[in-house]
Amino acid sequence: MSKEKTSMWQLVRRLIIFALIALEVLLVFGGYTKSGRTWQWIGQYMVGFMDWMANDVFKSTNGIGFAIIIITAVIRLVLLPIMFDQQRQGTIQAEKMAMLQPQLSKIQEAMKKASTQQEKMAINSAMMAVYRENNVSMMGGINFLSMLIQLPIISALYTAIRLSTSVLATDNINPATYNSGFLLNGAHFFGIALYRPSLIIAVIAALFYVGQSMISLKMAPEAQRKQMQTMIWISPISIFFFSIFQSAALGLYFLVGGFFVLIQSYILLKIRPKLQEKIRKEFTVKNVADDLLAKAGSDQPAAEAVSAFANNNVNNQKGNGSQKITDTGARNAGKQHRKPKI
Repeated sequence: MSKEKTSMWQLVRRLIIFALIALEVLLVFGGYTKSGRTWQWIGQYMVGFMDWMANDVFKSTNGIGFAIIIITAVIRLVLLPIMFDQQRQGTIQAEKMAMLQPQLSKIQEAMKKASTQQEKMAINSAMMAVYRENNVSMMGGINFLSMLIQLPIISALYTAIRLSTSVLATDNINPATYNSGFLLNGAHFFGIALYRPSLIIAVIAALFYVGQSMISLKMAPEAQRKQMQTMIWISPISIFFFSIFQSAALGLYFLVGGFFVLIQSYILLKIRPKLQEKIRKEFTVKNVADDLLAKAGSDQPAAEAVSAFANNNVNNQKGNGSQKITDTGARNAGKQHRKPKI
């Protein structure tokens, strides 16, 4: 992708993110009652769709469950390119991080030897410079767009499910989008009560995310697996507890979403060898730390050398690429050649 297209996509992406943030703020401050924006803008239409599926299509409350599955599937299919790219970018960043580890280890060793706060701050700057010079993101490929798109939908679905237990024909609802009939209150989906928590749905939803987490652990570089062994359980446990304390209707949303996430992860696992081969061919590690320590000389402390590098790097950016040496760097360099006083 050319720089012009990349810049244009980044601009469009930022505009979408700002629009979604603004929408979520409007929904939050609009409240989650029948007079609130969440219900008026999205929630009542979801209830209308559930009611149509239950009354006209399936002639039973099973239609409500199928309606939730369809809503979730449509959302996930729309998000599929974005979420798959997020997982792909996360894998790429993890592979690059593994290749950068020898460089990072040298700077981490310098951090241990740093004696002043100023040196530590300079070494942190040098650490960021290693990421920057090698074009590696410290965020690990996290994509906030997919999360922001889901927030209004989750809020609206939660509101629709919560309020549909008390929707009456006399309520002031758009008649084109709602007809009285099968409501969530008392509804079942193949024997599972949708209006109260379901252990079965919570467990299945959590298992899908366990599977996704195990695949992510398998795809992670060897050096990062120990750190991830605890973190991989955060998502499944969170989904389980959220589902078990909410109605099964909302748990069904997370169950179907977990199925899609598991499929995405499995596809990525299959294409990972080709992705790794491509990274090894195209990604060349810039030995920033090695060059720094080599120039410093054996008599200069590593922390002092990294500090000088960090200061010089900041000034290089300010000077539009021209190399400059700070007073601190010059003094430190001068100390290398001074003869000790007798």
